[in-house]
Amino acid sequence: MRGFDTPPTGFLLPMSNDSVWAQTPSFHKLGANVWHVITNKEIFFIPKEWRFWLLSFGSLTKQLRTLGNTDISVKLLSQKYQRPMLSERKAFGNSVGKTSFVREVLLCDADSPIVFARTVCPRDYRNGIWREIQELGDRSLGDWLFGNHCAIRTNVKFARLNSSNFFFSGQPLVESYLWGRRSTFNIGDSSILVTEIFLPDFEALKSQVNKQWK
Repeated sequence: MRGFDTPPTGFLLPMSNDSVWAQTPSFHKLGANVWHVITNKEIFFIPKEWRFWLLSFGSLTKQLRTLGNTDISVKLLSQKYQRPMLSERKAFGNSVGKTSFVREVLLCDADSPIVFARTVCPRDYRNGIWREIQELGDRSLGDWLFGNHCAIRTNVKFARLNSSNFFFSGQPLVESYLWGRRSTFNIGDSSILVTEIFLPDFEALKSQVNKQWK
C-alpha cells in the first residue's frame, strides 16, 4: 500500500482548546491516492485498536455517547457552497458541478476537539431531502442520518495523514500522524460524501475506551 512504509512527518496541532475555534482546518494534497479501499488485505495495515473506529458502519457520534465519562457535542466551523476538492469530485464520479454544499464541524468531548468532519452535498440535492443538512447547525449529522432517514454507509476508505495532508493553520508541528476515513452515505438513489479525521485528543479517549472493552 503506497505511502504507508514511510515515516510520518508531523501534524499541526492546536496549543489549547481556546485556540481551536479561531483556527481553520486545511487540506493539502489530499488526493485520491491518499485514500485506500478497506479490503481483507488492507485491514492488516490498520492497528488493531483503530479497526473498530475505522470500520464501524454506524454513527460515530452515537457510539461515543454510549461511553461513560464523555460529553459529546458538535461545533460548526463553516458551511457554504464551494468547489469540492478534486478527490471529492472523483468520489462522485465527476458528476458534481462546480459548487456543492460543504459543511465542516468539530466533534468535541467537553471542550476538546476529537474529530474533524467534512460533508460534501452536491448542489443538485439542495431542494431534496438533503436540504435539511443546511439547517443542522451544531446538531449531529449522524443523528440526522441514522435517526430519521436510515442512511446506508458505503464505499468506506481510510487514510493515514500527516502535515502534508491536513492541519490547523497557524499552529506548531507535533510529530505524529492521524487516521481518517471517507464514506458515502446513501438515502434512496442519492448520496453525500463524509470525511472524518481523528484528531490527537481522540487518542486519549480511544485508549480509555479500549481499556474498558478488554
